[in-house]
Amino acid sequence: MVPTPVTAQTITSGATYGYGSADQFIAALKDFLKTGKKLTEENLANFINKGWAYKGFGEAVGPAYFPSGHIVAAPSGSAIQADITANGGKGAWKVVVPLRAFTQDVVTVK
Repeated sequence: MVPTPVTAQTITSGATYGYGSADQFIAALKDFLKTGKKLTEENLANFINKGWAYKGFGEAVGPAYFPSGHIVAAPSGSAIQADITANGGKGAWKVVVPLRAFTQDVVTVK
């Protein structure tokens, strides 16, 4: 197992997930506010669950589609590699496969 390079600018997968989650929430909230409806937990949840889609964030966070996004992972993926010799021996991440988004079909199982 390759250790995670640690630098003053280290961005961990946890930080990425947290940022992505916050960005997704803010995007949903902004889109909901355009409806002019009163902001309540129930109204926001209903808005999201009626087919709201998150576009993702650059090369860091893939798209998500709701309501299936509650149970199905975002249809995207990438691969990174730790290079412990980069950055003067402090390490760095190298993108091996860029972030790619795939289509997500919802299937009803009877």
